[in-house]
Amino acid sequence: MKYTNQVTTFNRLFSRQGSRTFILKSIVGLFATLLISACTDEAGNDAATQGIEGTGNGTFPTWNICKSRNEPKIQKWQYRSDTLILRQSMCTSFEAPFLYFLMGKDAAFLFDSGTGHVDVSPDLFATVKALKGKRKLYVVSSHRHGDHTGSDWIFKDKQSEGIELIGGAWSGSDRSIDLGGRVLKILSIPGHEAHSIAAYDTKEKLLLTGDTLYSGHLFVDNWADMQKSFKKLSDFVSANPVTWLLGGHIEVTKSKQFIRYGSPTRTDEVQLQLPAQFAKDVFAASVKIGSEFSPFVNSKDAPYRFNLCRFSGKCE
Repeated sequence: MKYTNQVTTFNRLFSRQGSRTFILKSIVGLFATLLISACTDEAGNDAATQGIEGTGNGTFPTWNICKSRNEPKIQKWQYRSDTLILRQSMCTSFEAPFLYFLMGKDAAFLFDSGTGHVDVSPDLFATVKALKGKRKLYVVSSHRHGDHTGSDWIFKDKQSEGIELIGGAWSGSDRSIDLGGRVLKILSIPGHEAHSIAAYDTKEKLLLTGDTLYSGHLFVDNWADMQKSFKKLSDFVSANPVTWLLGGHIEVTKSKQFIRYGSPTRTDEVQLQLPAQFAKDVFAASVKIGSEFSPFVNSKDAPYRFNLCRFSGKCE
């Protein structure tokens, strides 16, 4: 009788231990799956953010100008820990546009998406998605030209991933957007293109001007609108602290010569960043031209130059 009870007790114990073993194995398996998934996500994020240069101290690099075909398709520069300046390689397009990625506590903001070459778009998408984390992402166009909206397609219909493709929908009127402790002021500045906007970052005092202001060929679509926008930007920098103006391209060499539009190569460039005074100088030049448009080249001996020209005309 005692022996029988011992066997029964052993069988019950074995059964319980088996259940516990199964449960323990299940827990370990689930933990391993979660750990592998987390490591995979982390590895994916590391790969996506690989190649980011800069220490986030508010400086600027020497930008790539396709001296080597092996240079990254997108040069990624960390201006601040929450501010990234990206430039599409000149090896992929002579336009070599600049893109800007700003982050707040709750949301992130991508200003332009480049020319949209198939081998560029996935890299851009992976980078900003990894950096934004759980933040909402607004993808906004400085204007609707293809060299600034080309990668919009890869951000389309991604609401489930917290991505909203705004495109040029914020043009036409001024507005503010709070990214969470970082407010951006959106300014409507038609002239280069009907949907042109500028974005002012109140945190870093950066004014992003797209193709309306930069060192190079300032193409005009509507001269009357362009003059009003030049005045608006001139008045804005007079009324607000602006550390730098940051445009969509660079088209001037260090020897102050214009780079021929469409040129696939160049030997050097002036710096990207422009002082607030640049907006005032361009407006002053537009006043000299008057209501009848004619090309005007800034003749001041400055580290920057600009050339106003019609889309249908020729630039210097």
